[in-house]
Amino acid sequence: MKFVIFDAARMPFITRNISTAWAAGKPGVLTKDSSAEAANRKQVCLPSFARPHGGQCDEYPFAGTRQGGAGAQEHEVPARENQCQGGTLSTRYRAAGIKDGDDYLVVIIHPDQIASGPFQGVDIAEDQTCG
Repeated sequence: MKFVIFDAARMPFITRNISTAWAAGKPGVLTKDSSAEAANRKQVCLPSFARPHGGQCDEYPFAGTRQGGAGAQEHEVPARENQCQGGTLSTRYRAAGIKDGDDYLVVIIHPDQIASGPFQGVDIAEDQTCG
């Protein structure tokens, strides 16, 4: 199975969103679907999504998957993390040869670094690089 790794040391709030979405029953295996992305984005992270701490909206499952869109979990995250997440997905899609229609497993490394609570306006990542 193909996989995409998210590092909680670099993205503690993104990985919090993913892990709490899993706990709420969202899938850990996603199916890449670029054609669904635009329609999915119209259903999540709308302008009405509250961003009380100046962050950005993150959704899981991701908009570029068959599982994304309506019903996705939305959390506020630091802008830096959201940008890292996009780069992680595009880099891993290329490196692993993940194409539309392919299933992949979402994996979190350094789970002890997952944020313990919601974003409060401070980027707490131990490693603030995206690399």
